[in-house]
Amino acid sequence: MTKGNKDIRTSCEKYQYVIIVERDDVQKYIAKGYGKKLTFDFTVLLNKATKFDKVELAERFIEKMDIQNVIKIAMVKNELSLQ
Repeated sequence: MTKGNKDIRTSCEKYQYVIIVERDDVQKYIAKGYGKKLTFDFTVLLNKATKFDKVELAERFIEKMDIQNVIKIAMVKNELSLQ
């Protein structure tokens, strides 16, 4: 496939990062909307997790929100393709 604006892109890979914490003896993701309107939600669903484009942004979020019991920051690979 040639570069430029003459051909459409038919596939894409994107790497993002999620924060995994331990909550009630269960590993969970930080949910979208965490900290907004004083709600501090967690989820086991990856599609409802807050995703960050860089590890540094996830680390900053952890510090800013003072999140406890962080297990790790995990990489998520998003693949899109035209079929």
